[in-house]
Amino acid sequence: MEYFFIGLMALLVITASFLQSLIGLGYVLIVAPFLVLYDPNFVPVPMLLCGLFLPLLMIWRDHSSIDFTGLKLAIFGRVLGNFIAVWLITIISRNTFMLVFGILVIIAVILSESNLKFRPTPVSVCIAGLFSGIMGTLAGLGGPPMAILYQNEKGSVIRGTLSGFSILGTVLSLFFLGVAGRFTLNDLKLFSYMVPGIVAGFYLSKYAIGIVDRGYIRKVMLGVSFLAAIMVIVKTLRF
Repeated sequence: MEYFFIGLMALLVITASFLQSLIGLGYVLIVAPFLVLYDPNFVPVPMLLCGLFLPLLMIWRDHSSIDFTGLKLAIFGRVLGNFIAVWLITIISRNTFMLVFGILVIIAVILSESNLKFRPTPVSVCIAGLFSGIMGTLAGLGGPPMAILYQNEKGSVIRGTLSGFSILGTVLSLFFLGVAGRFTLNDLKLFSYMVPGIVAGFYLSKYAIGIVDRGYIRKVMLGVSFLAAIMVIVKTLRF
């Protein structure tokens, strides 16, 4: 059973890394639900470390296409969102907010398939960053708001900007966890198990980027965001 799980984990990590390397998000969505069943210690710090390492690889590849103006505004919203999340925990239950957030993401995905077009403007980027900061802190799933906002941009812009946002946002989350004493050597050990699969998935993605960027990245990204919202809602209702 132990060897079966190790093989399954390697396959999931490679698949998740491959997907995120193509569209800018998806790693945590695929890997976290399975790893937490085997060992809850994989969440949140090892997952956050993966959310730092893989985007660094992607930034190295897509740095020339980053929307730096939007990124600065999104990070401002993310920082504010982190503080709001801490405050929200004191007035409403975490599950209540996660349920509301999941429903909002589903609505946004549905509206994206209508005539409503989401575009990154100074105001919309700040709002997306704000929601990403709140949800990233409360549930570790901060990608969907930014993904929905940038859905109509070029593939390289989406990957580069989402990766830059993920890196800075993850550093903030790790900082807060470190201050709280939740960052240990065991977290680094668990993270190291996933590094080879992350590198493999990233390397393989270069053979599919050309295909995905021919008009498919938007559909895949919205599908992943929709699935993330469904998983958040199901998890909330179960607990």
